[in-house]
Amino acid sequence: MSFCPSCGKELLTEALFCWNCGYSLGTRQVGPTPSTGGPPASHQGPEHERTSGLEKLKNSFLLYLIGGGLSVIPIIGAVGGLIELAGFIFLILGWRALGRSSFLSAAHYKSTGRWLVYSIIAGIIIAFVGVIVLIISVFASVASSIAPGSPISATDFIQGSGASVLLGGLFALIAVAQIPLMLAWNKVRSSMRLLSKELSQPRVSLSGWLFLLVAVIGLASLSTLSVYHYLGAESNGTPLIASFVSTIFYAEGLVTGVLVVVASLLGYAGIKRVLGDLSNMHSGSTMSQAPT
Repeated sequence: MSFCPSCGKELLTEALFCWNCGYSLGTRQVGPTPSTGGPPASHQGPEHERTSGLEKLKNSFLLYLIGGGLSVIPIIGAVGGLIELAGFIFLILGWRALGRSSFLSAAHYKSTGRWLVYSIIAGIIIAFVGVIVLIISVFASVASSIAPGSPISATDFIQGSGASVLLGGLFALIAVAQIPLMLAWNKVRSSMRLLSKELSQPRVSLSGWLFLLVAVIGLASLSTLSVYHYLGAESNGTPLIASFVSTIFYAEGLVTGVLVVVASLLGYAGIKRVLGDLSNMHSGSTMSQAPT
């Protein structure tokens, strides 16, 4: 730990700026001194990984910002989802790079990248097993509602409980598959809290909390939809109830889209500020070492 020379607040050793007063710690040695004839320090191992990881996180937040904005627009919302998927890939690459950097919490950042990868693998396994269970459940539900030995028709499926079981089970399957992802986002939130301290950028920590909130809202929404369809409320309830539920979930989509945009903007602005100051510090160091 160290202390800000301006206000005296306690800082992490790797902090580049004081989180309390904004004092720049640019005079601090942030990398190995380049040797004569050797490559610049910014191109050597841990320091290069630090900059590379922050760049990837910045690009990830930018993609989430664009994808979140598009996701609330009808028809082209799917395009926003694909852009967010690209942002998720950059998020993994960013944390893995920071895990090889000189940050104090590098080991925590490295494990965050692994958690994100494991959440995808777990989601795929859950989806594969869940589809098999769902198919068996649907056929068992339809078969129990018709006379023994009779062939199952599309009418039996629609008029019976098959449609409700299918829709309810499908949303339940998606919700369960999202549980590992939500746990991974909690890991991301924890890493963004640590990173915000190391960079003295509170916006990064707030961004992590908002992303986790989006994941929690999404899980709650899918779980509610699963119960709603499984109980057959969309067919047994009144049109007014169906319209009310549709409106609620449309509003939920708008809220999560806005939260993604705000979270992405905070993360992007915080990381971009740090990268800009790092670039200025490197330029100043290079000029000071230039022969006169």
